[in-house]
Formats: sequence, structure tokens, C-alpha cells
Amino acid sequence: TNRSASTDSLADMEAIEKNIGKLYSAEVIMDDRYPGWNPNPDSPLLKIAEDVYNQMFDGKFKTEVIHAGLECSYFVQRIKNADCISIGPTILTPHTWNERLEIPTVPVFYQCVVNILAKAWKTDYKGYKI
Repeated sequence: TNRSASTDSLADMEAIEKNIGKLYSAEVIMDDRYPGWNPNPDSPLLKIAEDVYNQMFDGKFKTEVIHAGLECSYFVQRIKNADCISIGPTILTPHTWNERLEIPTVPVFYQCVVNILAKAWKTDYKGYKI
């Protein structure tokens, strides 16, 4: 199953895979497609997360777009004007036999989430309280 931030890129990849299949007389079946999700650099929720993180870690916030965040793609596809960010503890060598979680990052991640929710709750977020 393919993943991409861009729905157009997903369609392009599927077309390439189907063409390769045709070259080798193979049937290529696309199923369980994950929707695309273009992160919003102007997200109010991202700004809240950045403020919280910088407060907790003395301004070390870094935004990085990676292939994770699959759940966000489902929310933004189904909920009009949904604002999503994807964060988590440190995972090492994901999707391999050696995938592991850096245990000391779990309580730190948990506290970040609690602080983000607390700050978001106090913020007039797009005209309504969350």
C-alpha cells in the first residue's frame, strides 16, 4: 500500500505500478489506499505544540514531514476543517525486525500531549473551544 502527503502523487505511483505490471503481464491490484495528507505549516495546533515544546525544552522545536501520521489523513479527509498534527515518542528503525521504542521518551511525550491539550483548551481555537 502506498502512502503520500499528496493524493496526486499517490495516483501517479499507482499508474507507474500498473504500467510495470502490464510490462510483465501481471495484474496489479490497488486496495486499502491511505488518503493523502498535506501538513499545514500555518496550523494553529502546530503553533500551540511549538510553544509548549519550546517551553519544555528551551526552544529546540523542529518540524519534520515524514511518512508517519497516517491517522491524521483519515481525520482530515472525514472532518471538515480538521486541524491535525502528528507527534510521538522516539521510534527507532520502524517497520523492521529491529523496531523499538525509546522508553525514556514516552513520559516526555505524554507530558507534551497533556500540555498541548491544556494550552489548546485555554485558546480560542478557530472560534470555538476544544
